[in-house]
Amino acid sequence: MSFKKLYTLLINAFFPARCPYCNETIFRNTEACDDCKSKLEYENIITLLYKSKNISPFKYSGINKKAVLNFKFNNNPNYSEQMAISMQKSIINEYSDYLDNRSPKNFDIITCVPFTKRRYQKRGYNQSQLLAKNLSDYLNIDFQPVLLKTKDNQAQHTLPKAERKKNVEGVFEINSEYKVSGKTILLIDDILTTGSTLNECVNILYTNGAENVLCATYATAMAKN
Repeated sequence: MSFKKLYTLLINAFFPARCPYCNETIFRNTEACDDCKSKLEYENIITLLYKSKNISPFKYSGINKKAVLNFKFNNNPNYSEQMAISMQKSIINEYSDYLDNRSPKNFDIITCVPFTKRRYQKRGYNQSQLLAKNLSDYLNIDFQPVLLKTKDNQAQHTLPKAERKKNVEGVFEINSEYKVSGKTILLIDDILTTGSTLNECVNILYTNGAENVLCATYATAMAKN
């Protein structure tokens, strides 16, 4: 038995993962238990944004909606590993041209929609950051927190659609520790609802010189049923 196989067996034995959909114990390198995996309906949904586009493997409904809510609000940061596996499949499918190290338009950075420090301390983790960090490992793209959220605004899900665009205006800025000029960036969030948050983040990145920005989320609420 190779060292890699032995290491994987030991990790799975002593640090098992949990299925995001039913919380059953599963191997770390699988996205769900067998029963829940059979219920997953991959759709690879493309949504055009104002200056970008987004890819999501799932609609925000059914067991996928349940997984997001448990991930965000029930203290389950570990679900990010499995949910990122599902996102990885869609990203590879849609953005393959940006995942070739020989290509000049290869992704330089993977980043996420940020939290304020206050929001982070309250929840204990940023679910979008966890997804992005796992995707960084899976896709071999450097994770950099190039965006900052400097103002606590009202949670987007509590507002009607018409008010969400204004709610995110002026709350994000570039982290001065990082360079985005000339970079091709993959921007990660957990769900796409109206697109207001991603559009604002994309705009900030382009305003600061990013060459290209593409987005990915675990699920989208904008898909038609």
